[in-house]
Amino acid sequence: MEPGISHYLTQISPDAVCGGDLEYDPLFAQMVQAAQGEPERQIGDHITPAVAPDWKTVRAIALQLLERSHDIRIAVLLARALANTEQFQGVEQGLELVHGLLEHYWESVYPQADAEDDYPVLRMNVIGGLGDYPGFLNALSHIPLTNSLRLGAFSMRDIDIAEGKIKPLKTDSSPPALSVIKGAFKDSATEILKEKAESIDRSLEWVNKIIALTIEKVGSKNGPDLLELVKLLTQLGHTMRKYSDAGNQSERTDYATGEVPMLSTETEQGSPAIADSSGINSRADVARAIDSICHYFNTQEPSSPVPFLLKRAKRLLSMDFMEIVNDMAPEGLGQVENICSTEKNPGN
Repeated sequence: MEPGISHYLTQISPDAVCGGDLEYDPLFAQMVQAAQGEPERQIGDHITPAVAPDWKTVRAIALQLLERSHDIRIAVLLARALANTEQFQGVEQGLELVHGLLEHYWESVYPQADAEDDYPVLRMNVIGGLGDYPGFLNALSHIPLTNSLRLGAFSMRDIDIAEGKIKPLKTDSSPPALSVIKGAFKDSATEILKEKAESIDRSLEWVNKIIALTIEKVGSKNGPDLLELVKLLTQLGHTMRKYSDAGNQSERTDYATGEVPMLSTETEQGSPAIADSSGINSRADVARAIDSICHYFNTQEPSSPVPFLLKRAKRLLSMDFMEIVNDMAPEGLGQVENICSTEKNPGN
């Protein structure tokens, strides 16, 4: 995508960093219409065939609109367009843009929160659309994983059908045998498979960052439900490592057995650290253990959200009970203080 993501994360203007709300702009409506396509219509005996979404038009219009407005609605439609036109690299770019707009312009990015709302409900719903079928997930499941000129290009959906996980539709052509798909992986260019696997991993990282950011801003109960997107991207990554050599499988979890390779913990200087046979005996030991666990996930499973949670847990180590409540659930601090009578009865 040219220009790069950073171009679309700059301020629109000093007076209006996110520009204007273009929801009722004719070009916005044109973009939405292009993304919807046209359903099949029948009048009497005459049938007008359905028209598929025009993702190239959606992409072009979305990029124009982003020059005038920072809007999650536009960014999400662009992400869908990029998934349909630029495959996994486009998925990665689209998710990076969504995260960037949220991170840099949370208070002013469109759609904004209504005055009576405690948080931007519509914005969360729009982001949640990334985790819905049909739509973004359907596009991801149809992106080719292989690029064999001899045997063909096969997607996650093709593999699911071949493995018997889902049934083909009547409109599907004859589903390929799993042996053919395996052969297509072996016949595909290693470098291209590696690029696809890396884009999938980075896409999952961006999704986890979006989840972490929205939890921080609105809480887990009010955030978007992106579980299905996480599951699909995880499945895609596992599949790439299962059927190809692109994922350096020997250095990662053996997804066929569920076993995790032993981690060689390193010191800050890079030399292996000797495990303390006496176990964990202090908060400092706990902090070091958390750092080691985070190191594992950052190097071996970089798309995992676990480090985000562990780092927050580490921050709580030095806090007392009331400080922890204030950090994790500030809205409930008053109730806890009332129950514990920490302020009304300081002598008790």
